[in-house]
Amino acid sequence: MPTALGKVPAAAVRLHQDHYNFLKLLNVLRHQQRLLAAGAPVNWDIERGAISFYRRYIGQFHHRLEDAIYETLQARAPEAAAQVENIHREHRSCSELLECFEGALILISGSTPVTRKSGEHLRQVYDQKLYDHYCFQLDEFVARERRHMSDEEALLSLAVEHLSADDWRSISQQLSEGDDELFGEKRVARFDRLREAIFAADQRPQRVE
Repeated sequence: MPTALGKVPAAAVRLHQDHYNFLKLLNVLRHQQRLLAAGAPVNWDIERGAISFYRRYIGQFHHRLEDAIYETLQARAPEAAAQVENIHREHRSCSELLECFEGALILISGSTPVTRKSGEHLRQVYDQKLYDHYCFQLDEFVARERRHMSDEEALLSLAVEHLSADDWRSISQQLSEGDDELFGEKRVARFDRLREAIFAADQRPQRVE
């Protein structure tokens, strides 16, 4: 990211790192979906952890930091107003998609799969309607989040270009520090299973989706 300040502001670096981490999270959800499709046992605590993390960190800190940056950007570069408004709409839309994804998760995780033999292997098969509904909501959520983060990275580059050092200091002073309990230093036990899944995903060959 180019910047007139000589270096990228800490808040912008944090958002960029967050986006990198969130992509890891989405990759784990995709892997869980592949396990489900293969009839392998699925630990639903991983999905529950992902939803909890989105609410606790992304909803309560990450989006607030973005909003503060983009509102300042709109004042400094009025031509970015349409992009900023689009990001605000996407934040609301992503929140709604998370609710839909959680609803589908509750339904399928609360059901009992049927164990069937496939060759020499046993497969866990869920009700087809619940499975289709879950996959649809997951697909919608993952696809929207990836597009959303791509849009935000473009807007973040504009912010780095147009905002002054005083702007960045003001933004930092407006918000209390948010604790990333999954990827950050203050890690909590509720995310242990999800953290293990992310570590395991880092060891696997990357898939292009």
